[in-house]
Amino acid sequence: MASNLQTLYMWEKIASVCKTKAPTELKQEWALIEMTVYVETSLWESNIGAVLRSVGRTEPQISPVFDSLKSNGEVLARGALGSMSCNAVDKDRAVRVMVSDPAFNDAREFVLSKHQSR
Repeated sequence: MASNLQTLYMWEKIASVCKTKAPTELKQEWALIEMTVYVETSLWESNIGAVLRSVGRTEPQISPVFDSLKSNGEVLARGALGSMSCNAVDKDRAVRVMVSDPAFNDAREFVLSKHQSR
């Protein structure tokens, strides 16, 4: 679970940078990836938080877990971004990670519902 969340934090950061760094024709796709990965991340945080609370952890004990995973994900993102141009190949790689996550279907439904309500 924690490994999935750390990977999602990494891709959320990458997508955030790539939505401005990418060629114009890919900016919107990177923004959609960022939004979807953010929702996936939120779903994982909720699930992991519930598991930790069920074994007696309190919020002051849970927050550092997420902070550490997010920090590690951002470090990994910085390393990955050094070799990325945010082109179509990089976008396709991000999409593969995004859709392989177990929370993807729920995240996709949420993002689609928000997008359609605009």
